[in-house]
Amino acid sequence: EFMPGFRVVNSSATVDCNPNSDFVYKIKPDVTVYCNDSDPGVQTDSSLVEIFIKFKLQSGDDPFCPLHNIQHDGRSVKTFLHETKGAVDTLGQITSYAAVQLGAQFHTHVYFVLIVQDKARILRWDRSGTIMTESINFNNEPLLAEFFRRY
Repeated sequence: EFMPGFRVVNSSATVDCNPNSDFVYKIKPDVTVYCNDSDPGVQTDSSLVEIFIKFKLQSGDDPFCPLHNIQHDGRSVKTFLHETKGAVDTLGQITSYAAVQLGAQFHTHVYFVLIVQDKARILRWDRSGTIMTESINFNNEPLLAEFFRRY
């Protein structure tokens, strides 16, 4: 079994139905992972979700890249963020998903998976920031499948 004890839901057309959410915007993640014992009728509920998964088709929408230098205020600084509009929009989108989930649950951290074309990143969010993996080519490397199997 790919993810024992969990069910994977296409939630791309359904907004968050958490009645206790204080967020003014409604999230619509592409895929939502729930425990098997949660209500099978729920499509998107930030108070019950285990993992949100977001898919992006364009490489320009990937907010992350290898560490590189950029010029900022006349000095060279290191960054791992793309600065395209699509990348900035994606970063805002996935940050809002993590904020909604952390705001709805009593967890010290949550996991999130971002898939851009044939690459994936696993992100671990907590209230102080995020840690992410390097880009995983999931067609050639078993790391993403192994993460889901062990979760």
